[in-house]
Amino acid sequence: MNPKIEAILDELKHFPWFQHVGNPVSDDVEKAQTWKQAEAYCETTTWESVELQVGNCLAYRVNRANYNRFLQWNPITVKINERIDGVLTSVFKEVTGRCGLGKRFSECVGADITLSCLEAEFSDVCPPIFFLNQVLPWYRKGHYPCGWQGPELKPGWDGPMPAGRLIVF
Repeated sequence: MNPKIEAILDELKHFPWFQHVGNPVSDDVEKAQTWKQAEAYCETTTWESVELQVGNCLAYRVNRANYNRFLQWNPITVKINERIDGVLTSVFKEVTGRCGLGKRFSECVGADITLSCLEAEFSDVCPPIFFLNQVLPWYRKGHYPCGWQGPELKPGWDGPMPAGRLIVF
């Protein structure tokens, strides 16, 4: 793994995980008002399409630009997820218990962090698409980026991100 991703994985241990949810956010995002609303946003097909299609687009671009690097995709993803799980397990246990959140919450956060790391890992092959620059900074600030107010990304989408706004709690 490259040094950028190592830095992110080390930094995860020091994030103020969800400590600022509900606090004011910037005008360039839509604000979720409650945990229940945030959880509903993360379960929408629109947000699921963003997570899936951005990941697919990144994999496709890496494959086209540098097949040898693409061959590292799965082994790197496994390493990333092992490191993420080590940090997030206790975070999830605390916040899901306290706030009554379901499994989809943990899946969304895990996917967001994995995609952020993959965008960092393969940034030498193609520029980050969405998660590293737009989603990860909200986790760093103690918020929960939980959805997308914009069009669904259809299968085969190849960027750029359409007009829309991130939804943040």
